[in-house]
Amino acid sequence: MAGYSKTPLINKMGIKESNAIFVQNAPVDYWKNLGQLPINCTLYPDLKTVELDFIHVFFKDLNELETNILNLKAALKKDGMLWV
Repeated sequence: MAGYSKTPLINKMGIKESNAIFVQNAPVDYWKNLGQLPINCTLYPDLKTVELDFIHVFFKDLNELETNILNLKAALKKDGMLWV
């Protein structure tokens, strides 16, 4: 049942102030559903800019995931989060 929780989705996903964030292949309504990013968060266009705190990727098949997983892992900080 949508809307049953009062906790914002962005909090449930663990996004915090000043996080370095990368999102790939997000659905059309992703940002609307996620909500406003906390202050000083930065959205990066690729995995090469900085070590990332938060990565959220959407793949259509397992092969895509297998092809990209090592690069995704390498781009994360040691305590970063990867959502697939």
